[in-house]
Amino acid sequence: MGFDLYGKNGSYFRNTIWQWHPLWDYVCQNCSDILTTEDIERGNYNDDHFISEPTARRISRRLQELRDLGYTTHYAKEFLKGPAPVLRGRETKHVALDRTINDERSEPLSDECLEKRFEAKLIESTKQYNEFYESGHKYTDGGVFDEDNVSKFSEFCEKSRGFIIS
Repeated sequence: MGFDLYGKNGSYFRNTIWQWHPLWDYVCQNCSDILTTEDIERGNYNDDHFISEPTARRISRRLQELRDLGYTTHYAKEFLKGPAPVLRGRETKHVALDRTINDERSEPLSDECLEKRFEAKLIESTKQYNEFYESGHKYTDGGVFDEDNVSKFSEFCEKSRGFIIS
């Protein structure tokens, strides 16, 4: 059993159930401001839910940003330490960082400033991750999280022109 994603451009992406749920959890955690509640919920099922082209491209950019910042590597290491939190269907804060200041200036952040913001977000994310475990939640499907899978999914999203999860 698995998840088959079909892009409007004819592209195809496949994951086993053991790969898809950890990947989709990661996407939902870090793209909660991009995905709708319906996207988050229905992304867990093979019921032909459609993700639009603008949403797919935004997912791709966010995943690339997280990879470039080193967060995907960190997440993969944390995933190996123990069960990952199940956050399907729950609204979560993403860890991605904007390269601009959200004020009138909209100036690019320096690399040093960006690193400090990333470190602060990472500490907060790890704190939330630990609190989730301490509250007794468990990830029981034995899934696997693979950085390469994230990269392939990001590339698929970028080129797909929108896709159906089947």
